[in-house]
Amino acid sequence: MVQTFRYKAFDPFLTAMLGTPRIVLLPLIMIWMGFGFSNKVLLVFLAGVFAIILNTMSGVQNLDPNLTRVTKAFGASQLQTFLTVTLPGSLPQIVSGLRVGIGQSLVGIIAAEMFVSLGGIGYLVAQPSANFNIDRVFVGIVVIIMVGMHITQSVK
Repeated sequence: MVQTFRYKAFDPFLTAMLGTPRIVLLPLIMIWMGFGFSNKVLLVFLAGVFAIILNTMSGVQNLDPNLTRVTKAFGASQLQTFLTVTLPGSLPQIVSGLRVGIGQSLVGIIAAEMFVSLGGIGYLVAQPSANFNIDRVFVGIVVIIMVGMHITQSVK
């Protein structure tokens, strides 16, 4: 009952934040955090965390309820139930959320570097594109693709 209430209370907020492009929050983050490293960290966090949370919630909700009933029938504690049933059963969804979250976080950091940074790969794509240096833009894009592929593959 309590878990259902928590889900119903937070799901609309999480779904709205998942559907909102976090880059639109960049001006607000800049006002709150200023220009610096902390605003990029916050944007990267906001870009990826909602996909991870929603996928984790989905994984836990899709568990077979009979498994948790069996653990309670055998007298398992909540920690034992979590470690033996909940975590292994929802791990595929958690990893899926991590992969999506990493991709969205990469988009967030590139966009933040394009708009508010004087360095980084996003800056190295934005500056040449303003000067129509297409060769440098393509190099930056290839580097971003390679970094994204390697980071995403590391979460398999």
